[in-house]
Parts: sequence; structure tokens; C-alpha cells
Amino acid sequence: MSDYMINVIGALLYLLLAPLLGGLLSGLDRKISARMQRRVGPPLLQPFYDFGKLWDKQPIAVNKAEGFYVFGFLLFVLLSGAFFFARGDILLVVFTLTMASVCLIIAAYATDSPYSQVGAERELVQTMAYEPMLLMAALGFYLSGGSFNIREIMASDTMNILRMPGIFLGLCYILLIKFRKSPFDISMSHEAHQELIGGVKTEISGRTLGMVEIAEWYEDVFLLGLVLLFFVTSSPWTLIPGLVVCGLVFFTGILVDNSCARMKWEKMLASTWLFFFLCVFFYVVFLMYLRAGGSVMGSEKKAPWLIHYDGSSCNGCDIEVLACLTPLYDVERFGIVNTGDPKHADIFLVTGGVNAQNLPVVRQIYDQMPEPKVVIAVGTCACTGGVFRECYNMLGGMDKAIPVDVYVPGCAARPESIIAGVVKGLSVLEEKHRKLKATGNHGVPLEKPKAFGTYGEEDKHETAGH
Repeated sequence: MSDYMINVIGALLYLLLAPLLGGLLSGLDRKISARMQRRVGPPLLQPFYDFGKLWDKQPIAVNKAEGFYVFGFLLFVLLSGAFFFARGDILLVVFTLTMASVCLIIAAYATDSPYSQVGAERELVQTMAYEPMLLMAALGFYLSGGSFNIREIMASDTMNILRMPGIFLGLCYILLIKFRKSPFDISMSHEAHQELIGGVKTEISGRTLGMVEIAEWYEDVFLLGLVLLFFVTSSPWTLIPGLVVCGLVFFTGILVDNSCARMKWEKMLASTWLFFFLCVFFYVVFLMYLRAGGSVMGSEKKAPWLIHYDGSSCNGCDIEVLACLTPLYDVERFGIVNTGDPKHADIFLVTGGVNAQNLPVVRQIYDQMPEPKVVIAVGTCACTGGVFRECYNMLGGMDKAIPVDVYVPGCAARPESIIAGVVKGLSVLEEKHRKLKATGNHGVPLEKPKAFGTYGEEDKHETAGH
């Protein structure tokens, strides 16, 4: 089965089954809470009975905007969960979830009710409390697996919980806010009625209120899926401990809800940000440190400076090199800086072949570059000498003058191939820096140049692009 079909099936299963599972979780929440309070409690299916009742109630609305924004709340919740279970981009998931909260806040403001507006203000404060944590979780997955794509995150061989336990604890902390559990049930919950009546939902009734309820069910399932992402790997057996932990997180939320008194919004915001800085922020910094190789040598790959030299080309490849700097390709996103000083450069990008006239220039530029350094030959002429290699004054490709690390063939080489070659060169640069670091030979070439090779020697050179 193709990845596309798996993604579609995942999104459809979420849209079809999430309200059933979310309603059961809501009923289970009420049942367990009642038992903790030594009550019998409602039936397990009580949330579905409540939803059916709301759907048949007389439609009463303050204005049309209220229903529009509530529908937006439901729509963005559906999209966030669908993107997540379709294994899409986790940043897009966080964005749609934030938009859902914004729609609900605007719906409360649109009613012009003092209770709704106070609830909206508190909901906005809650968004400010948990949103940085969600963004840090997304960043943590990227630093751990090297991608924001959920499919690639799930393809890892190691559970992400082992790489970022601090971020997992931070996520569990903000889940109390997202589940609207004590001590953070300050904007809209059944427990905050003493001061806000219904908070954000005060003026919402009937089918509109039913849409809010079913959106919360969808959201609960999605949030537990986010917890599951910390445990899922390429092995399907990791689903078992992941589901067990999801159950424990859900039960812990119920336990905290029945054990803690509701706090003021000021303390809620302060405690959340304190936990954020103590547990999550510093752990993200630690992950960045590890991703950089545990030292500053990762900066070689993230801050390459490049010098470009035209060795006698027709300018076709040079135009494509300049195209890499345009907004369409934006090679600067890799941290690349185009410099004219060889003493500042890490990458020597050359176009055109070597002839008797430019041979000393090429070698002089190469010798002036400090170690570690990488040479990238761009275009057929730089790789082999091209159509002019049989001319009397041509010596051949750039590897006849200096050692070449990466070849980018093409006439002219496409910007995509040039960028691919530069990215491959960054890996070579990092490896050379690692060797220099290990040997302590800073400022000394890794090896004394011998007779330089020619294009096609697989044991000496690599090729990028096609």
C-alpha cells in the first residue's frame, strides 16, 4: 500500500472514529470522577445522550457570527487532527490547532456578553500558556529526528520519549490546560460555573453548543495521538506501550482534576511559563547541542561560506549559480554566505575547466583557503573539461589542478543540482572538520596532495545531481 493511501486512510479513520472514541473518553472521565467522589455517576454513554438532546434543541443564537466562528472552531480542529493522522507536517498541525482556539475566542467576543468575554480573555491567556509548549514539542521532534514530517518522525528506530523526556513532561503539563482540567479550568468547564456560568460557552446553545462538544471530543483524541507520537517507531509493537501511556496520561488528568483546586489565571500563566523554562526550553537547547555534534563543530555545517570562481566557462553554469541566490531557490537557507575572500571561505565552487592560464590562479585561491575546505566542481567543463578538453591549452577538469570533493555534472548544471552538490559538500566539510578535530592538525592539510585524480574515480570523489 502506498504512503498516499495510508495517509488518506489515517485521516478518514480519524474523522469517522474520533467522535465515537472522544465521546467514550468523556463518559469515562465523568464515570471515574464520580467513583473518586464516591458517587455512582452517569452512564458511560451519557455524552452521546447529551449531544442528541442538544441537536434537537430550539436554535437560539445571539447573532450569525457566533455560529460562523463556532463552525470555524470545529473545522480547524478537524483539519488539525486530519493533518496529524495523515502524517503531515507537525507545524501545520500546531497552526490549525491554534486557529481553532482563535475561532472559539472570537465567537465568545462576538456575543457581547460579559461572561463570554471574560471567558474569552481567559481562553486567550490559556492559549498564550500552552502555545509555546506545542511549538517547542514540534521543534523537539525536528531536533530529534531531523524532520517536521510526522511520517518521518514515526519511521525512527528509537522512541522519541528517550530523546526528549523533558518535552514529554511539558506536553503532559499543558494537556491539563487543553483538557480543561483543574487547576486550569478557568475559561469554560463544568467546574467554573460558580464565577463564569459557562464562560466561553455562556451564550452558545443548541446545535451550536453541540458542535463545540463534538469538537472537544475530536481535540481530545488528537491530543492523545500527540502523546502516542513520542512512543511510535518503525516497529508496530511500540503501539502497545504508547497506548498504555496514553491511558495513564488520561487517568492522571482525571486524578489531578479531582485533587486540585482551581487557580487564578495569573498563577496559571506564571506556573506554565516557569515549567516551560525549567523543563522544556533548556532541554531544547540540549537537543540543539546534541544535533550539532556535542560541540561547536556542527557550526561548520550550519555556517558555510562560499567563494565562486569562473575558470573559463561559457557563463551558463555561472548564471545558474546566481539563480541559486534568488528567492525561488534561496540557498542562503542553508546558512551559506557568498564571499569574495578565499581566507574567509569554506567551500570553493568552481565552474569551467583548467587551462594553462588559470592553473596558478586556481591553486593560489585553493592554497589561501584555511582547512577544512571543500571543492565543488559545477558543470561538465569543471568535471571533465567538457567539449574543450582536447584543446591544446586545456588541462582538463578541476581535479587536474586541485582535489575535488563533489562533482555536479550538467551543461548547464541546474540550480537544484548545484544546491544538492553544496548540501553534499556540507557533509564532506563536517567530516573533514571532525578529522581535524580528532588529529589536532588545525591549519595543516589532511593529506599532502599527490597526482590529482580524474572524474569518475569512485574511491576518491562523489557526484551530486544528474
